[in-house]
Amino acid sequence: MRTFRFLTSTMVVLPLLMSGCTNSPTEPTVNLGKTTLGEFLQNPSYSAWYEPGYRAYPTEDSAAFHHAVNRIADQINAGEGSYKMVMVVKPNCSCQHTQREMPRVMKTLDRARFLHENIEVWITDSPLNGIDEIKDLYRIGVAPTFLLLKDNTELGRIEVEDTTSGVEISTELANIFEQ
Repeated sequence: MRTFRFLTSTMVVLPLLMSGCTNSPTEPTVNLGKTTLGEFLQNPSYSAWYEPGYRAYPTEDSAAFHHAVNRIADQINAGEGSYKMVMVVKPNCSCQHTQREMPRVMKTLDRARFLHENIEVWITDSPLNGIDEIKDLYRIGVAPTFLLLKDNTELGRIEVEDTTSGVEISTELANIFEQ
């Protein structure tokens, strides 16, 4: 009897929990569009996953992470042009990719001393609402997307979907900076 009650309650509660993390038509859209990194981090719903992810990366004292940070810092310090990072993210609970990769990208950029004032954050949802201003300009088809611009020309991008290249995101960033 106890097992039956557990299974019954699980069958009722689990779908409700899962449906709360999708981009349903009733999901609030008040936060869609361009924001600053500071405003983003002041949102308790976002900082709840961002802060632990930021602290936990890299997962160990990774030589590859430190090497990538140094490569990025070398490019920034060379002073040849100005860099800008455009982040198109889905910070709601249905986008594990944003929640995993955005803190990692930020930790890498912070360690390389990339200025926050040169970072644009665009919040979107699964249908990519709220980014009309940049969707065509930067050919955004998925979120999260991390674009690196130098003198307003795209150097490269990281588009995170269901699979990754197997290369650590800090290394991917360093490769783009060196193009």
